[in-house]
Amino acid sequence: MAPLVTPLVSAAALAERLTEHGFRPVLDLDPSANAFELTTRRTLGRILTEAATNILRCAPIGSACQITLRVDDDTATLRVVSPSTGDYEAGSGRRSDLSLGRGLRGIQERSSSPAAPSAPGRSTGTGPWP
Repeated sequence: MAPLVTPLVSAAALAERLTEHGFRPVLDLDPSANAFELTTRRTLGRILTEAATNILRCAPIGSACQITLRVDDDTATLRVVSPSTGDYEAGSGRRSDLSLGRGLRGIQERSSSPAAPSAPGRSTGTGPWP
């Protein structure tokens, strides 16, 4: 039987991928997120993947990005923060083989599903970045 993919395993793999592409990910993960039922764990993993894709496409190469996953009772809060080049036009930015091409809309849809732990937010801040 294959090992279960958990939010923490997904986050670590995506952080490795971001590092390989020149980014500086900082992880702050609550291990109790792995205790969620399968649908929620899968949803968190897919949101993490889409967030990493957005970083690959829109953040300045070499920049730091923060991935925070907190659990409070039965609610998960996932926050991914990175600087942006500000280039949001359709088809702009770098391409990523992780992308399904839906960006923030995909995150919104996943986080609005019945299994979703929280709704996405958008930060327009510019730092400070570690």
